[in-house]
Amino acid sequence: MRKFIKLALFLTATCTIFGCAHNYYNIPQETLEKKVKTIGVAPIFTDAESDIRHPDKGSVVALLQAFNVKNEKELVARLRGNGTFYAVRPVEGDPVRLFSNLMISRERRDDAGVVYNKYFFKKDEVKQLLAENGLDGFGHLRANKGIELVITDINMPKMDGRTFATLLRGDPEMAAISIIIVSSIADSALESELLALGVKSVVKKPVSPAKMLLAVGGEA
Repeated sequence: MRKFIKLALFLTATCTIFGCAHNYYNIPQETLEKKVKTIGVAPIFTDAESDIRHPDKGSVVALLQAFNVKNEKELVARLRGNGTFYAVRPVEGDPVRLFSNLMISRERRDDAGVVYNKYFFKKDEVKQLLAENGLDGFGHLRANKGIELVITDINMPKMDGRTFATLLRGDPEMAAISIIIVSSIADSALESELLALGVKSVVKKPVSPAKMLLAVGGEA
């Protein structure tokens, strides 16, 4: 029983990181290391409808879910420690609800005697999840090379302005993009830190068109 649980956890974690079989989100490791700079780690999903053959299936699923919570923290810590990514952040959300909302179908596969479920996820819902967690901004900037200026708030739900500026300045492809940060915090030390990071200007709230024009470099 213990070996089964460890194997199930390993397979679940593997599918979470690398994807199951070949699909839209199964990114080769070498590409991941070169291109992905910010990564979000979703909760490890447990498929309660999978064919776990045990007389007390509900207890097994609950046990797996409890182990997954512990493994998520270890997974995030390992990804942060390997030096590949600029930032690693957990994606917030209840794993049961996320799995239900994201999964569109499952397909039973048998590859040379290895039986597994291949999962298909809704692309629009995945994109929405990325947007809600601030994980799609850098991809948008890379895809639109003509962007010269980014205006962002210091306080955001998933990534603050300081972290955003640090990541942007640390990426050679986007380091030249100007950054203006809007803030309601009266903190001269924070403002000095942001300017030292290469932020063009820190605009205090409330924001007016005149303030923003001055920050951009135009005439008020």
